[in-house]
Amino acid sequence: MTINEIADIAQIVSVLVLVFSVLYASRQLKLLRLTHSDNHDWNRRKSAQDLTMELNIILGDTEDLHKKLNVINRVEPIPLSDIDKAINEDPSVQLKINKMLNIYSSVARGVLNGVYDREIIATARRRAMIKTYDSFSSYISKRRKESIPTLWIYYEHLVIQWKGEITKKEPRELTGLSTENSK
Repeated sequence: MTINEIADIAQIVSVLVLVFSVLYASRQLKLLRLTHSDNHDWNRRKSAQDLTMELNIILGDTEDLHKKLNVINRVEPIPLSDIDKAINEDPSVQLKINKMLNIYSSVARGVLNGVYDREIIATARRRAMIKTYDSFSSYISKRRKESIPTLWIYYEHLVIQWKGEITKKEPRELTGLSTENSK
């Protein structure tokens, strides 16, 4: 074997090693992207689950609001006159209504912007959020006319979307399976 033949073989081997390295690196990048996607999805789900637990504590002081306005047992929206009467008797009622609507609007903003996992929030809070929105719809309309026309708009958008969806869904794929399946 001559030096030229050895150099040619070395070049071929170098090209093969380079091609193999590029293929290997691209596969590793794909796995990294899938892992990042799975981690992001997991973090959104975890944040949503943590939020649902926190909401139980945060909204705990609105229990007397439900008692004063009989929210749980009502099928129809609460008449504005009943809400105004409760506020006149106890001004903290308005603060509690606003707090509840602001919290649900914040949750809705997070869901609509992809910060919180939609399915976890829906599973945990869908009925309560729809019921609260429907119960206080007259109050929401009044507050929009009095102050900000877009008040609690994210909350309203999410409730409208949920009302238009089918409530029974199949469970979705667990996180981490996309990286497992790509091995």
